[in-house]
Amino acid sequence: MNRTKVLLTAILTLALMAIFIALGFWQLDRARSLKELQKPYQEKPIVALADIASTKSNLSDLAVNRIVTFTGRYVAEFDAPNQIDKNEKSETWLVGLMEVDGGGAILVVRTYREAEMPKGTVTITGRLLPRQFDDRSEKKEGELSRLDPSIVSSL
Repeated sequence: MNRTKVLLTAILTLALMAIFIALGFWQLDRARSLKELQKPYQEKPIVALADIASTKSNLSDLAVNRIVTFTGRYVAEFDAPNQIDKNEKSETWLVGLMEVDGGGAILVVRTYREAEMPKGTVTITGRLLPRQFDDRSEKKEGELSRLDPSIVSSL
């Protein structure tokens, strides 16, 4: 009985040692991952919209979140209610449908509601974001329920 007790104690001690060693390696791995995440983000160079996106097709993964530039004119404007900004604040945004020089159209989030749309030809430089898949509000005249080009094409 005494021998069994010593054997069980030794096994328990070895198991605890193995667990703590594994936890130590896990913690080191997490520290390396955190260090990688804290590296400064290098923004890719600004590219022309036509170089990374085309009409009638979804954005590629490489195009999402890139800073693009394009020229065109606004042809319509909409309100986009219940949009959440980077500070987690819900606002109604002013969204313009811009006819791009060279063909096609793109939704441009302008700013908050009070801003006026510019007239004539405008050059835009901004971040290219993917479409929203979930409705943020009810469908109403002059409003977009979500930021999605397929909604605009059906208007």
